[in-house]
Amino acid sequence: MKPIFITAIDTDAGKTYATGLFARFLQQKGYNTISQKLSQTGCEEVSEDIEVHRKLMGIPMQEVDTAGLTCPYIFPYPASPHLSAAMVGQRELIRK
Repeated sequence: MKPIFITAIDTDAGKTYATGLFARFLQQKGYNTISQKLSQTGCEEVSEDIEVHRKLMGIPMQEVDTAGLTCPYIFPYPASPHLSAAMVGQRELIRK
């Protein structure tokens, strides 16, 4: 299966829930499924949205989640990724 990209404009548009529910639907149809979020701000260590995806999918956090592979760019300040990265002294989006 090819990758599926879910996008929308604005915070609270429903991307997290749409992604988690769609991933669960695909799992129920027999597809080997994992979700990703390329960057998240306003949290540290593990993506809160990935946690929601897993809960909606009915599975625990995976090793790829805790290794940072499903959300490689996490920044602490709740702002755009480039601004949040700059606020912690990163000029480029690099996994810490």
